[in-house]
Amino acid sequence: MKHPSWEELSAYLDHALDTHRWAVVARHLEDCQACRDDLAELEAEQRALERVVRRDPGDAYFDTFLAGVEARLDVDRGAKAPAGLTRGWARWWQSPRVLAAAGGVAALAVVAGVVLVSRPWERAPLRDATLAARGAQTAPGPAGPAATGEAGSPGSAADVAPLTANEAPAGGGTPAPGAAPAPADEADRAGSAAPAPAPARAYEVRRDEASGEAVRLQPPPAPGAPAAAKQEGASAPLSDLKRRAAQPLTSNEAASRALAPQPAPAPGAALEARASGAAAPGRLCGEVSDATGRALRFASVVLVRGGVSVQTDDGGRFCLGGPSGPDTLVVSLVGFRPARLAVRLGPDVPEVSVRLETVSPLERLSVGGASRPRAEAPPAAAGAFAALPESLRRIAESAGSLQRTAADTRQARAYDASAAEWERLLERVRGTSHELEVRRRLAEARFRAWELDPDARRAGAATEALTAYLTRAPAGAERNRAAEWLDRVRR
Repeated sequence: MKHPSWEELSAYLDHALDTHRWAVVARHLEDCQACRDDLAELEAEQRALERVVRRDPGDAYFDTFLAGVEARLDVDRGAKAPAGLTRGWARWWQSPRVLAAAGGVAALAVVAGVVLVSRPWERAPLRDATLAARGAQTAPGPAGPAATGEAGSPGSAADVAPLTANEAPAGGGTPAPGAAPAPADEADRAGSAAPAPAPARAYEVRRDEASGEAVRLQPPPAPGAPAAAKQEGASAPLSDLKRRAAQPLTSNEAASRALAPQPAPAPGAALEARASGAAAPGRLCGEVSDATGRALRFASVVLVRGGVSVQTDDGGRFCLGGPSGPDTLVVSLVGFRPARLAVRLGPDVPEVSVRLETVSPLERLSVGGASRPRAEAPPAAAGAFAALPESLRRIAESAGSLQRTAADTRQARAYDASAAEWERLLERVRGTSHELEVRRRLAEARFRAWELDPDARRAGAATEALTAYLTRAPAGAERNRAAEWLDRVRR
């Protein structure tokens, strides 16, 4: 693995890492001298910080702190400045409060000036009332097509030019010269009550977004006249429509097509790409037996890196799954010494055979040159929680197996892991007859973890668990022992 960062080393030193990450960092420190040196440096800095004297001066000190600073400044200025400058306005301007206020006013003035200069000013367009009134005036003109193009803009002549025979509209309109009028046209002309109004010299136009040309807006039809087509494509000549369709796209149309949503890739492509880079899952099977070759059932088998645990079946066999690669296998059972061996998971790895050695209840441990009895392992959890459902009974068996492993290996982290499993079971058995027993085992696991590696975090957890158990436990030997543990933690 890569070297742990300073944050991870600090969390490892403060016991703030989770169980899996703590084990990974611990294995790395066993093989890396540079990381061990960094950890030793962190420990030296922590010990140096603990020797620093901390004293709270109190609120009274801060109430008079500013006045003391000002008095000291006045004394220093009076000793250094000439006598003429220590009186009048000169002394007033030397006050820190006055200088701070003046600086704030100056900064506010600068900000206001920048805002006023950078603010955009909009100027209203000039408009002459006389010219506007003249432009609104209308004058009668001679009737006929020639008058319509008298005051037109560029492009308006094409709109009012007579249609040729090839460009005659299909839906009816002005017939070609010399052609006989249709009956429908004669009826329309007969039904017209008033002639069309003469065009004015000033009329409204609009600019076409596609071609950029100015197009004249048609005046409203006279009463009784046939309604004009509302769409531009219906009123424009056919040749004009063809010319516009053949023109290249404008900038607006090109931008709209560029921003159009592209088709999404096939859903299966991402899954295939992800599956091609994923590591194949590994598998490890084996059997657990004693020194005589007898199969051991209900033995706890745990993968440290993968975080997977199972129990052996009646034939002492087990199978575990996890990510391919090296890992550490821990096998434990009550009455036997735990076995720890390095294994490798893969799709086709050979089976492992684990032999557990029996231990004597009177076996003693040698710690620091002196011997003391091994901590008593808690009884198996299967019998005390046999009435629980299968899912909860598995949690109890896992917690009991971890606590037995912790009692054999005497590792505080193992007791922490066991306590986490007991807390998980406690959330599901609150209010039942099993709550008291779960609280007792949880309190014992928290106390053992504090006993092996005492710190503030473990002391708080042990105090909380022991207090919760003592408030519910009846009088007896178990309650007396828990009370003794609580006194030891509080000392």
